[in-house]
Amino acid sequence: MAAVAAVAPTSAFWGSFRFGLPAVSVDQLSFSELAAQVNTRFRVYATPTRVVELELVEASLDPKHPQQGRRLPPDADFEKFSLIFCGLRSEMLKQEALTFKHDQLGQFELLVLPIFTRSPDKIEYQAVFNRPQVQNLHV
Repeated sequence: MAAVAAVAPTSAFWGSFRFGLPAVSVDQLSFSELAAQVNTRFRVYATPTRVVELELVEASLDPKHPQQGRRLPPDADFEKFSLIFCGLRSEMLKQEALTFKHDQLGQFELLVLPIFTRSPDKIEYQAVFNRPQVQNLHV
């Protein structure tokens, strides 16, 4: 382990062990894997010592609507979807890439943006994906 620590940057080395679950790239997680976790909780590390719980409340896949006579856009075969998380407004998170931890999916980095909600005590966050189709790599 000392040899790995000497070669790898400290943040990369500790990032995968710090929270106890294997680190995965969010690019390895398919829409179906993420959508299967609706109504489950994620632990989000706002800082190494501040953990906020968010619930995945919605996973929406953007359906493909081919238009006749139109040239397909370059991302026509991309996977387009969004995730909506809900948490307490009193624990509002910054708009930055954050470490998410989930018992089934592992640990990954994700950028979420706060979105408007009328609830005085809740805040919602959205993550938007527009990427090439994911081959189910996550085991």
